[in-house]
Amino acid sequence: MELWTLGEHGDLVLRDGKVSGVRVATLPLWKAVRIVMTDWEPDSVRQKTAQIMPKDGTPLLELEEIRQIFERADFPGPDSQ
Repeated sequence: MELWTLGEHGDLVLRDGKVSGVRVATLPLWKAVRIVMTDWEPDSVRQKTAQIMPKDGTPLLELEEIRQIFERADFPGPDSQ
């Protein structure tokens, strides 16, 4: 899955004619969800603009959906690969 958000300085880019953020990383779903909900918690703009999507670019998850997955799931601890 690809993790997207606003750029470091609020930079926006156009993807397929739509305003989008920048790709942060390609990660397993559980890692991307944990980053959005824990690491990015202090940065509300970054967290609110987060999107997790498959590599084909179809938007999959935005913050509310990411939050629901985080609350329901039993993810590996922070030291897991």
